Amino acid sequence: MNKQNWVMVDYENLQQIDLDLVNGHPVHVMLFIGQNQKSVPVSLLTKAITMREQVTVIGASGAGKNALDFQIAFHAGQISERDPSAFIHLVSKDKGFAVLVQHMKNRGLLVDQVASFSALKFLSPKLEFKLMPAPERADHATELLRKQTPASRPRKRKTLDSTVAAMFRKQLSAEELKAVVQQLISAGVVSFSANDAVTYSL
Repeated sequence: MNKQNWVMVDYENLQQIDLDLVNGHPVHVMLFIGQNQKSVPVSLLTKAITMREQVTVIGASGAGKNALDFQIAFHAGQISERDPSAFIHLVSKDKGFAVLVQHMKNRGLLVDQVASFSALKFLSPKLEFKLMPAPERADHATELLRKQTPASRPRKRKTLDSTVAAMFRKQLSAEELKAVVQQLISAGVVSFSANDAVTYSL
């Protein structure tokens, strides 16, 4: 990674964050927390403190439907003005950011949006997952899950399915992704309760 990467997390919209994935890399993370969010995991705040040179926690200045979104846009503009070569990554499932992303791209700035922290494009080298043997796919998914803190791992099967899809950069078909999850079950890495809650053995 030659460019400075700025990761702006809409924590109000998405709470599965694994800061260990960026620890030691030329990355600065900005966690934007909503005014009405009454609880943030102690493990996340502790990690943010230990990585204080890489992580900034920003609380919302006010409440409202788009209050946090406006703050994220403001800081993205500030960084782009200060360093036009910086690469800004918006981590949020909020489709409203698409307008901001396109506007910045039209001005020649480097920016993208991902729907999960693990989907950040600079986190792992490009892999041709379509050509990867099935056992290696399971090993890849297991390793990424192992790197996540217990609190940040998906708690429900539906969330795990979407997380696994992001791990493989959406290169795999629905059947191939289903096979990966089945291999994780067969290997005893994950198991599911009657209500689809996930238990990990990592």
